[in-house]
Amino acid sequence: MSKKTGYRGIKLDLKYIILIAIIITILLFYLYPIIQEDNNSTNSATVYNSTENYTDDEDYKQYFISDGKENSNEYITEILVKKDIGKPTGITIDDNNNIWFSNNHKGYIIEYNTEINKFTEYKIPLDEYEQNHTQIWSIVSNNNSIWFTEAENNLILKFNTKTSEFSKYEIPTPDSFPLQLAIDDNQNIWFTETYGKKIGKISKLTNGEYSNKIIEIDIPGEIDLLGGLDIDNDNNIWFNFLSINGNITNSKIGQFNQINEEITIFDVPRNIIAPVGIAVDSENMIWIADHGSNFIAKFNPKNNKFNIYSTSIPDNYPTSLPYWIEVEGENVISNEHWGNKILQYNKNDGSLIEYNILTENPKWNNLANVLKISQIKNGEIWFTEMTENKIAKLNTKIDIPFTVRIDNNQIKVNQNTETEIELIIEFNELTSGEIYFRKSLIYSLDRIETEIEITANNYKEINDIKKHTQIIQIKVNNVEKDVYNVMLGIEINNITKLIPVTIIVQE
Repeated sequence: MSKKTGYRGIKLDLKYIILIAIIITILLFYLYPIIQEDNNSTNSATVYNSTENYTDDEDYKQYFISDGKENSNEYITEILVKKDIGKPTGITIDDNNNIWFSNNHKGYIIEYNTEINKFTEYKIPLDEYEQNHTQIWSIVSNNNSIWFTEAENNLILKFNTKTSEFSKYEIPTPDSFPLQLAIDDNQNIWFTETYGKKIGKISKLTNGEYSNKIIEIDIPGEIDLLGGLDIDNDNNIWFNFLSINGNITNSKIGQFNQINEEITIFDVPRNIIAPVGIAVDSENMIWIADHGSNFIAKFNPKNNKFNIYSTSIPDNYPTSLPYWIEVEGENVISNEHWGNKILQYNKNDGSLIEYNILTENPKWNNLANVLKISQIKNGEIWFTEMTENKIAKLNTKIDIPFTVRIDNNQIKVNQNTETEIELIIEFNELTSGEIYFRKSLIYSLDRIETEIEITANNYKEINDIKKHTQIIQIKVNNVEKDVYNVMLGIEINNITKLIPVTIIVQE
C-alpha cells in the first residue's frame, strides 16, 4: 500500500508536468481576440522551393530556429521551411501525396509538393493582427478540401484546393480552443474543444454543402482539458480528457454513439495521467498517447480492458511525453515530445523501435519540439518540428539493421536477490558505433515499481562486429509479489530497439 501511495506522490508532481507539457505549447503563441466573421474568401498562392534562404533574424532565431540545416539519415528526412514561415504544427497528407501543414507565424496553410520540392502558401483570410497570431493544431485532407482548426480565433476552416477558397465556421462557445479534427463515414466534420469541454460537429448536407451551424455536444462530468478525437469503424466518436482535483489528475476516455446519441465514459489506468492523442485501429481497438508519462495504451471496448506500453526513459527528462498517435496495420506510431523521438510499436510482437530526431536545439534543452504527426500512409509519416522551422518524413518501411532478443522473456526472481540475463544483439552486417543500454519504466497496469533495479554497462563502443551480448542485472529489494513489465534493448546510431520482458516477483 505504501508503494502505491508513494507512486501517487510521483504523479502529484507530474501534475505540473502536465500543465507545462500541454499548456506551455499553447502559451508559446499567446492569446488574442477572437474574430467574428463567417465568409468565403479566395486567396492567391505564393510558390517557392525549400532552398530559399533561411531567416537571419536573430530575435526570431533565438526562439524558433536551431541550426538551419536539414539533418537527415536513411530513415528521417528533414526539410527546411521558408524563412518567416515559422512554428509549423498541424500536418496531413492529401490524396496526391502532397503535404499540407500550418504556419503559426504569419497565418498560412502551406502545400508541399514532394515530387518537385515546391511549397505553395495560402494566406488565411483574417485581419493583419489575427494572421500574425494563429494556432493551427489539426489539419485533415478530404475530397479536395483541407479542414483545419484555428484555436486562437475560435474557428474551423475549410480550404478548397480546386478553387483556393476558404470557408470559416465560428464555434459558438467562446475561447473553446479547437484541437483535433476527424471525419466520419458520412463526411461530417468532428472536433474537440480543449477549453470549451465539448465535441463539435459540422454536418454535411444532402446537397453536398456543409451546414453553417455547428452542433456542440456537452461532455458529462468534471473536465479541465479535452484532448484528441477519432472515429471507429461503427462511426462512434472517441475522445479523451482529464480533470485536475487539487494535486490529483483523473483521466478518462469517452465514446459518443451517433445512433442513440449517448455518451459512455470509461476510467483509465492510474498510469495514464494526461491522454491527448487518440486513434482507432482496424479492429476497433482504441490507442492513447499519454502526454504526461512514458506510456501509450490500448483499450479494448469489447471487454473494457486496457494494456499499457512504455517508451525508453529519456536522458534529459523523467518522462518522454508521447503526444499524438496514429495506427497503420500492425504498427502504432507516436511522437515523444520530451524524448525527441518518433516511436513505432509493433502490435504483433510487442517490440518498440524509437527513431531519434536528428535536430536537437540547445535553446530548448535539445528538443526539436515535434508537436504533430500526420496519418501513416504506406509506412511513411510526416511530422512538424515547431521550434526548428522544419517538416520531416519518417520512412518506417526501411528495416533497421539489427535484432534484439532474450532467450526467455519471462524472468522469475526472488526477493532480495540478483539475477543476470543476456540481451543478445545481432547485426545484419559488420557494424561500428556506440551502443547504449536502454530500458523503460518497470510497471504494472496501475503502478510504477521503483524497487526493482535493472542495470547494465550503459555505454560500449564497438567495431566491426555482427553480434553483441549485453549482460543485464535485475535486483529485487522487498518488492510486492506481482507481475511487472519492462522494455529492454539498445540504442545504436540513433535507433533504439526494445523488446518486452515480464518480471515475475516471487516470495
